[in-house]
Amino acid sequence: MRTTVNELPILLVMLWGGLIAGHIAALLRLPGKLYTRSLRGRRGNAFLKIAFSALEVLAALAVTAILSAVLVRANGGEPRSYALLAFFAGACLPQAALAGIITPLGHRLIMPE
Repeated sequence: MRTTVNELPILLVMLWGGLIAGHIAALLRLPGKLYTRSLRGRRGNAFLKIAFSALEVLAALAVTAILSAVLVRANGGEPRSYALLAFFAGACLPQAALAGIITPLGHRLIMPE
């Protein structure tokens, strides 16, 4: 019989895995965000747009691979709703933090006022 106490380690492992996946995805997406905020990003370079799109795909694949690995490790591969919600909550935290802190800082470095 499973109880809440037995499920708590699964929740924490999934949250931790989400944090790791969120940091990796945010760091892979950061060059594209910084480029599109600069003046060069508004003009558009086809090769760089393709490269940044490839980074977006790589970020999505990395998050999917980390989700699969953490889900198998923590819960034996059983997709439970609370575990998936914990993973996605953990993945959203670094995205919000990096979007609010690092992107404006990089924008100031690229385009000084």
